[in-house]
Amino acid sequence: MRYDKIIVAQGCEYSSDTKSTGINNNQIIVGGSGSGKTMSITEPCLLHTNNRNLIVTVTKKRIISKYLPLLKKKGYNVNILDFTDFNNSTIGFDPLGFVDTPEEIAFLARSLVMANPNKHDSKADPYWDEASISLISALIGAARWQKSNATFADVVKLFNGLRINYSQSNIHTNYDHLFARLNRDEPENPAFMHWESFCHLPGRTAACVMSALSVCMTTLFSQNILGVFNMQDQIDIAKLAEKKNVLFVVTSPVNLSLASLVSVFYSTLLKELFEYAESRESGTLPRDMHIICDDFATGAPIPDFAQYISIIREKGMSVTVLCQSESQLSAMYGSTQATTIINNCDTYVFTGSMDIATARSIGDRMNIPADEALALPIGTFFVFRRGERAKKALRYAILEDPKYIELTEDDRCA
Repeated sequence: MRYDKIIVAQGCEYSSDTKSTGINNNQIIVGGSGSGKTMSITEPCLLHTNNRNLIVTVTKKRIISKYLPLLKKKGYNVNILDFTDFNNSTIGFDPLGFVDTPEEIAFLARSLVMANPNKHDSKADPYWDEASISLISALIGAARWQKSNATFADVVKLFNGLRINYSQSNIHTNYDHLFARLNRDEPENPAFMHWESFCHLPGRTAACVMSALSVCMTTLFSQNILGVFNMQDQIDIAKLAEKKNVLFVVTSPVNLSLASLVSVFYSTLLKELFEYAESRESGTLPRDMHIICDDFATGAPIPDFAQYISIIREKGMSVTVLCQSESQLSAMYGSTQATTIINNCDTYVFTGSMDIATARSIGDRMNIPADEALALPIGTFFVFRRGERAKKALRYAILEDPKYIELTEDDRCA
């Protein structure tokens, strides 16, 4: 098997062969806006990847147009999943397409409800989340019972059409007969149990559950997003893993309503890739998969990400996490999970930041005062790699890279 070159700074080039290096390929890149994370880390990866499959989150669409011809020239099948405008997508993502069992329905429902970026700081009783998860699980089950080819757009339609008559003791809805038929047809379907638990709530409690779930559904599912669910070509995990593929995932750094759905996408993707690797005799993906998460801590937390980053190496998967500071990561995931994420990245690159907490952390790693970390010269990185002494290196001179020069010359001639 051939392996790729990983470049993180000038003179800091490594092999992606984890068996020869003895460490994982997870990387965390920490630095303020404009410190060179995209051009010094993401672009060299796109430039020098020839063998691994890539899934790349981008907020700058110019990256796609810039590297798409090169990647195709290397033999990659390139697809675009654009959450900002599905008309620009070449492939769709329907979370319902990855659901077959009650456990998978529960996973999807929980991912949807917990993707809200405000959940971490919320002091609300977790009961409301659990009740919301139960209700959306019922609607998912009903949609799948109604149509063999149901998409999540059908679930949204069911939710939007739900009408409730509230009373003090219980509630009545326009879907009671629907679920009664479902129960007669499939008595073992958990959707009816979830529905009954909702219908037996006191009227005021049921209204609160509906209100909580309405916030989630309104945030996640705009009319634009429904188009992604209904596209003819949908992501196929086996094809994504087996063939030579690059998937660009386009999101917005300012439209936070998209962040929650992108979070659901990544939680589904990690789960499905992991389980697909498990299903194979080798226990690994047929081709190494590297996921680049730009602006990782500006959107919504990916459910179970700290758990997945701890175990994906054995499946042939790895991630590059780009964020502005350790404080930002902690604010999104909580200090315990943020520490777990950092500790499971065998490569840590600091590109410069004005964050005091990050400077203290870097100072401890480098055995220097925090103010010296804050004064890191522009264009200089600190590189930490497990098993090696920390290095102070210049950012990668991508403009002098022969492959980059050839790429930009081709752009000018096009």
